[in-house]
Amino acid sequence: MRQAVFLLIFAVTICAFGSEPAPALPSRDPAVVLPLLRALPSGSTYQDVRRILGEPVLDIGSASPNAIFTLADGSRVHVKTRALSPDSPDRVFQVTTITLHPPQGGVVEGEGQVIFAGTPKT
Repeated sequence: MRQAVFLLIFAVTICAFGSEPAPALPSRDPAVVLPLLRALPSGSTYQDVRRILGEPVLDIGSASPNAIFTLADGSRVHVKTRALSPDSPDRVFQVTTITLHPPQGGVVEGEGQVIFAGTPKT
């Protein structure tokens, strides 16, 4: 009986801690990155997004990053940021919104699905 309980606990432990490895980041696979982007906590930085997505395909920001990332399925992720402390030499940028745009069409302001709306820290 003790052996059966041990084997059951062992099997449950193996299943609970997963046999699947964590996804390799950065990634452009929507199945990997969209849940991670949606789960970002308020106050996340542009560097947090870059750890997930890597380099943007287009950076349209001037004072702060306003970047476009293209995912493997052709959809686009638009990331808007603001400087936490504009006068600081380290220039940390906080993510304010992340919008998902479908593969067809362009990145149009006011369109797309907002998947993250951070609350800027003041």
